[in-house]
Amino acid sequence: MTRQCEIQVLIKCKSKHVTVERNAGKSNVWKHFGIIKVDGESVGYVKCVSCDTLMKWKSCDGTSGIKVHTESCTKRSVHYCYGTLY
Repeated sequence: MTRQCEIQVLIKCKSKHVTVERNAGKSNVWKHFGIIKVDGESVGYVKCVSCDTLMKWKSCDGTSGIKVHTESCTKRSVHYCYGTLY
């Protein structure tokens, strides 16, 4: 099993070892993503809060790659309304 698959299984099972933390960064893209941590340690993935897609990410990558996902995510408009995530 790859690292991403292991993380997806932990998330699906609602493991207490996995947390999705909001990033207080300047970019609006962070309204749509959370940083994945396992046992409190960042594991190099972010999760789209609309469609649950995991994407490989680290801080030196910036936000352009995840911004592309945000613009194309078909579920985003269903879950995001007036600045509140549902």
